[in-house]
Amino acid sequence: MNDVLLIVLPLIVALAMTEAIELIVALILGFRSTDQLWAVGYVNLITNPLLNYFLLFCAKFHVMAIGWGGILILEVLIVIAEWLLMLYALKKQPVRLFLLSLIMNTCSVAVGLMILH
Repeated sequence: MNDVLLIVLPLIVALAMTEAIELIVALILGFRSTDQLWAVGYVNLITNPLLNYFLLFCAKFHVMAIGWGGILILEVLIVIAEWLLMLYALKKQPVRLFLLSLIMNTCSVAVGLMILH
């Protein structure tokens, strides 16, 4: 049970921090409607666990080594995925939503790197 907790707890903390950071960024950038904030929250519930479980799987089972270049590629894919999901959910302002996705993810990655290093 302790092994499971050691794996799951950091993933839960990472998700909670990502949600908090990205919702704050959305609010600062003027996304304040209930629909907009729910979209940001739900999008993160999809992309954050997928990314973190992928990274965990790769590390745990030595599937592939993912360096900084790989992390950058994955983050670019996350920005695009989150933008498309928010665009699907909100159906307007594609440029503004892309910038939101880019800024939110830049901020959450920056905070994560500051905590880890």
